[in-house]
Amino acid sequence: FEDRTSRQTVVKFLTDGMLLAEVQGDATLKEYDTIIIDEAHERSLNIDFLLGHLRQLTVQRPELRVIITSATIDTAAFSKAFEDAPVIEVSGRTFPVEIIYQPLDEFGDDSRSPETDKAEPRKREALHYIDGAIESVRRILGTTRKGDVLVFMPAERDIRETIDGLGGDTRGCDVIPLFGRLTNAEQQRVFAATTRRRVIVATNIAETSLTLPGIRYVVDTGLARISRYATQSRTRRLPIERVAQSSANQRAGRAGRVAEGVCIRLYSEKDYNERLRFAQPEIQRANLADVILRMKAFGLGDIERFPFLNQPATKAVRSGYALLEELHAIEREGPGWQLTDVGAQLARLPVDPSVGRMILQARDEKALREVVIIAAGLSIQDPRERPLDQQAAADAAHQRFTHRESDFLTLLSIWETLHDEFEKLSQAKTRRWCKAHFLSYPRMREWRDIHSQLHDLLESRRDLGEESVWSGTKASQNPARATAELQADDVAYRAIHRSVLAGLLGNVAMRDDEKGGYRGAHDRKPVIFPGSGLFVREEKKPKRGKQAPAPKPKSAKSPRWLMCAELMETSRLYARTCARMDPRWVL
Repeated sequence: FEDRTSRQTVVKFLTDGMLLAEVQGDATLKEYDTIIIDEAHERSLNIDFLLGHLRQLTVQRPELRVIITSATIDTAAFSKAFEDAPVIEVSGRTFPVEIIYQPLDEFGDDSRSPETDKAEPRKREALHYIDGAIESVRRILGTTRKGDVLVFMPAERDIRETIDGLGGDTRGCDVIPLFGRLTNAEQQRVFAATTRRRVIVATNIAETSLTLPGIRYVVDTGLARISRYATQSRTRRLPIERVAQSSANQRAGRAGRVAEGVCIRLYSEKDYNERLRFAQPEIQRANLADVILRMKAFGLGDIERFPFLNQPATKAVRSGYALLEELHAIEREGPGWQLTDVGAQLARLPVDPSVGRMILQARDEKALREVVIIAAGLSIQDPRERPLDQQAAADAAHQRFTHRESDFLTLLSIWETLHDEFEKLSQAKTRRWCKAHFLSYPRMREWRDIHSQLHDLLESRRDLGEESVWSGTKASQNPARATAELQADDVAYRAIHRSVLAGLLGNVAMRDDEKGGYRGAHDRKPVIFPGSGLFVREEKKPKRGKQAPAPKPKSAKSPRWLMCAELMETSRLYARTCARMDPRWVL
């Protein structure tokens, strides 16, 4: 959306999503004589979609040059897919890395010998991977004097526990966390110049996404959180799984960037050899509704016959069709599926089909202004920040925006409060305002960019939106205050949430007063995510002889019916971004 090309342009840099958008207007991509797909090992939906299209295109356009680059891919499979294309290996400057396998059940007394083990078999259980990582870091710091240490952990909670476990036993080193939800300032700590030795505890964000200077030692748990879409229950799961050999090799390579290094793997060599060589591509573990919709709109045929490098599972394809039918994007015509008018309009919106459906419904509900803001907000990472050392202060600052009936209105409140300030403040002052209110300035800018793109697209196409529907639901001169005061029985509340519900019909749940939590479609039993404005903490029963706490006010009770933007399974099945609703709206 930031096109700086001209007739003189020779080399053009663009995202995979933008190239896919160009396919919609020109399926043969005749503007280009060479296409380079970089970072192909990530195997995202967009990358796999482009690779499949380019396989077809090289037959139609034999003169087209296609170059695929990656640090770790199955070169034999890629070469075969592209008619035995040549493979060129370009080795970067790396140093040798010593691999030490240290399974968790082998930690303990270093004085034991094989003869001792035979005479006195071990009876203790294996350490937890957090304890194993802490022990490995202590040994590295106790026996070496130079070189930073990088520890790979699967989850944010594991990182916190590892840092707490190390405590003060770091021999004057800085212990730095690194994961995606950290603030920008906290993430930049890993790049800051320092004379002190560092221990960086990170998720797989440090595997390929960025290169950390000074790493000489890597401690690899061999685990990561992998996003998986459960087709039967339509939930996104984030289980902790063993990483593939290619990922393990990438992690080990981080120790050999500046000098000879050491990688300690907290699992056995046998375990490593039994792992998959390459990670499972996203096309085989994601919601395929968006892929199917765009293939229909682009005229690229059915997903079942598209030449993906790895074909998706049949049940995943069926689930994608079912979701699109629920959104009224497709309908049965003979033995196959055809795009409806709604589906054709959804394919033109650069957002998830469920989010796009909210926008289309908002035209009829006369709530387009508010719903486009919410839709853009749902398309980015949560802009609210909770720094590790300021969580209480962040929660207090966020209370200003929290709506007790709807997290969607919380998003709207954040937008409208900030835009009151945007009109009055310079960029530097706006940054300071965001920092004071624990909001990420880059994510707020991204939110504004997506909103601007959606707004311009809707205004430019008469079949998507009209100027007359942009007035919104409120006539108040103070939108932020009006949003905060909206109640579930207000006309504006109903219009906004009926629009949002059109994209979330499968994410409706009713409170289960007998067993606790909620009961939803597809036999799901979610609970409200603790970060939601609708979350109500359960009161502990008083001990015998203690006085029972005062009853909660009626308004503190969780809603009988709710809808949510996403159902995500980690330690439990959580309903995220929720709102109180009237079940009659579903009909």
